[in-house]
This record gives sequence, structure tokens and C-alpha cells, in this order.
Amino acid sequence: MSGYLKVLSRDGTWETHYAVVDDTKMQYWEKKEDKTAGVAPVKELDLQCATLREIGEPCTWSVQPDKASTSYFQAESEQKKDEWINALRHYNSSATLAPKVRLNDFEKIFVLGKGSYGKVYMVRKKDTGKAYAMKEMSAEKMKQAEIKTPFKERLILQEIDHPFIVHLHYSFQEDGYLYMVLDLLGGGELFTYIENHAPLPEETGKYYAAEVATALGYLHSRNIIYRDLKPENVVFDQAGHACLTDFGLAKSNVHEANAVTYCGTNEYLAPELLKGVPHGKAVDWWSLGLMMCEMIFNELPFYDDNPVQMQTRILTEEVHFPKLKTPVSEPTKDLIRRLLDKDPNRRMQTLEEFKQHPCFAGLDFDLLLQRKVPPPITPDSDPARNFAPEFTGEPILPTQTPSQAAVTLAGYTYDEDSKEYEQAQGALAKEAAKTAAAKKSTSGGGSSSSNFMSNSTKGSSMHPPVTGNSKRSSLGSASNSSSTSGAVKQTSASTQGRKSEGASALKAPSLAVRKSLVGGGTTRNSGT
Repeated sequence: MSGYLKVLSRDGTWETHYAVVDDTKMQYWEKKEDKTAGVAPVKELDLQCATLREIGEPCTWSVQPDKASTSYFQAESEQKKDEWINALRHYNSSATLAPKVRLNDFEKIFVLGKGSYGKVYMVRKKDTGKAYAMKEMSAEKMKQAEIKTPFKERLILQEIDHPFIVHLHYSFQEDGYLYMVLDLLGGGELFTYIENHAPLPEETGKYYAAEVATALGYLHSRNIIYRDLKPENVVFDQAGHACLTDFGLAKSNVHEANAVTYCGTNEYLAPELLKGVPHGKAVDWWSLGLMMCEMIFNELPFYDDNPVQMQTRILTEEVHFPKLKTPVSEPTKDLIRRLLDKDPNRRMQTLEEFKQHPCFAGLDFDLLLQRKVPPPITPDSDPARNFAPEFTGEPILPTQTPSQAAVTLAGYTYDEDSKEYEQAQGALAKEAAKTAAAKKSTSGGGSSSSNFMSNSTKGSSMHPPVTGNSKRSSLGSASNSSSTSGAVKQTSASTQGRKSEGASALKAPSLAVRKSLVGGGTTRNSGT
């Protein structure tokens, strides 16, 4: 069989090629004349033991040869797609057609959380019995709100693999909903643990700071900045290891300090973000310093009920440590001071520098990465006990199918079993093209992250707009974002504290009102 097909390129765009399936191979050229002229094909796929997959996008499928990268193809109609797949199977009877992942492949066990755009469930995959966290989001609501963060999350998560970062297994669409299937991190949030047990022992705080630092260093090595590090987004797995979740505000392709979108969480905003100047990887290390303060001292050094006053303190005040019954060592205080240097150029901002600090003289980071250093915290063995009972006790109801034609958002489907990853398609590819064009047309190379976000602010104002309250809010995207893990952030009906305006649609375990972190009876609500 032969004819023209669209082929997904490495940059996420569809390119038209002339393809031929013959015997045990599939080849394609830029145009039919190239084949006739004897030009070498752009690519040749060995169909022996190849796996074919329907991707879940209209008229689209993939071919994964044995021990080779996956190629993605798109026909002009479903009928043509079926003809190509039949031809591929005809010319190689050993080729298998793997079914695409569907909602019916999973059994919903209990609700972990819910928000404005859907729910998060603990689920079990029926064929393997393995447990996951599944985020279920309304495509219609996200389209109406022009929310693009699920695409950003998917594109970043599918490309990374680290022992202390939540892992994406599948994403797909069905009956007007977007689904993300991720690791079930059943141990609960670091935020919850801090609320119940802080101040934590110094060694415990250092241990989890080290695990998070290795995750940040990994992301930065891949030119990704996280931009929303806080205890709510650090979740324990069942063994007690800390994992980063919720990549709704993360930004990829950052090679230098050139991102300009004002986003993050008020208490955790770095000085350069408040000044409106371009920022880079140093913002994540600032947030790590603050998180160490929360863990070890149960205090944020610059916190104030008044958001504008808090921003002033972030910009002008030095770090002061409260006295504890058990004194904290000087090396640990020095590490925090270096992470909280107001000048991003002087601030500690590399993993190697972090690892070499005297604070970690006795820690083997190689063993830590191998998860061979025992965690200091052991979560409850029953994941349901680590989440709010108002959600885990909620009955599982059938997903409500939209009354109108289901909305389909191109480019969302992902299946880790294919071993290769789909790239941005449709609208997302167009967005990427706009971003590339914008970068070429600007001398400063500024970020265009605001194209993906609502409520974001650019500029050079010393005091950008604030939320007007002391809730811990992630600024820069849609409201009620969710953690991308088992410890999904839940929104309680009774408490709304630390509401995320960050990524996708669902937010964190509801908690009682959080006690003051900065003396004097001040309260901050917990929850999102």
C-alpha cells in the first residue's frame, strides 16, 4: 500500500510524507517523486515484531518497531486509517495491534479529592491490579476557561524520569473528559506532616531537602524550572520518600534567566519575581530554603498577614532564626542563608554546590538517589487514612457524560507503554509555533509562558498585584489546581486555605485551620 500520510515530527508538528508499506518494512519520503528518483527514504521502519497502536486522536496511530523509536501517523479519514493498519498487519502477520487505554480499563476505588474541573480517584488497572491516581477533568470546562496547563504538565511529565518526581503513566480523553494516570503517592503531603508535627527534627528536614534538591537538580539539568515549590506540592510515597508533584507552573526550555511570567505562591516568591525582572533556576532554590525553614523552624521568615508588607519583607529583610528547644546547627543555618540570598547571582543554585555543603557531610547522595537511605518518616500503610475522610468516604458515581458532542482536545493522549512519547499536536503545536516566532522577534528572549496562563502578570513593577489575603496561592494559571499524584490536593467545603490558582483543576487534602507560623496568633487556612 502507498499514499500520502501526515507524520509527527520531533518538534511536534505534522508533516506530509509519501509512505509505502511493502513486505516487512514501511518507508516514507518527502514526496512521491523522491521515491521514483531513487532518493533514500526519510525513515524506514522494520515491521517484524512491531507494535501498532491506535492513539486516541482522530485518524491517528503509531508504529513501534522492536528496539526502535516510535513513529506517529495520521490519515485523512478513519477509513483510510483502517486501511493502513490492515495493510501493516497484512504485510507482517507478527505485528500486533495494542488496544488504546480507556476509562473502562480502570476500577475506581475511592475519591482522593475534587475541584472546579473534576475529581481525583485512587484507581486500579484491571489487567494488572496495579494502583494509580487518576485525575478526571472536564474538557469542556477547561476549553471554556482557556486552560492549557494539562498539556504543559503532560509534555513535561512524559519526558522526565526521577525517583523523587511523580511519574505519568497514561493520559487520554473519553466522553468529554481528560484523564491523567499517575503514581499513587499514598503517604500524604509534606504540608500535612508539617502542620501536625513541626518543628521537625533537623535531620528529618535535611533529609527531605536533599531528596527535593536532587529532583530540582535533575529538572534544571533538563532546562526545566519548577516555579511552585512548597510543602503542598511535595508528597510522600508509601515508603516515606518525598516526590515533587503538580507541574502546572513549570516551564521548559529555560537555558538562562529569561522567564518573565509572574507566578508562584505569595509566601514563596523569590525577590527577582517580585521585582518583575527575568528569572531562572535560582527561584527554585530560594523556595527550597523557605521550605527548610518551614520544616525545621515551623516558620516562614518573611511571612506577614498583609501581602504587600510580606513582599516588602521578602525584598528587604534578612533571615532571622527563632530559638528552639533543640538548637539547630550552624551549618544548617548557613545553608538556608545561602539559599535565601536575595541576589540570584550569589544564591546557591546548583545541585553540586548543595551536595558539597558541610551540612551534608555524612550523606551519600548516590545511595539517596537509589532510595537506599531509609526515610525518617513512615506513612500509614493504608492510603485512605492519609486523605480527608470527607472525600475517601464519598460514593463512586458514574462519570456524567456531556449532553452535547464531547469536546476533544488534540494532543493530550499519552501511553507510557509505547516507550516513546507523543509530541504536541493540533492547537498545542500552533501555540508552540507562536512561541518560537515570538522568541525570534524579541531581542531579550523573554518567556511567553503567559500564552498558557490566565491571571499572569508581566512587567517591572516592584509590587505586582497580590491576592489580597494571606492564603497560600499559586499565581499564574487557573484556579483550583491539583497535585499530580496520589496525594492530590483537595478543596474542602469547610476550609479554603492556600488556594492554588496554578495548574489544572483539583486541589489538596482539606485540613483544620493552620496554626500561626509567625507568632502572635495569626492564622492561615490550610487546604488547597
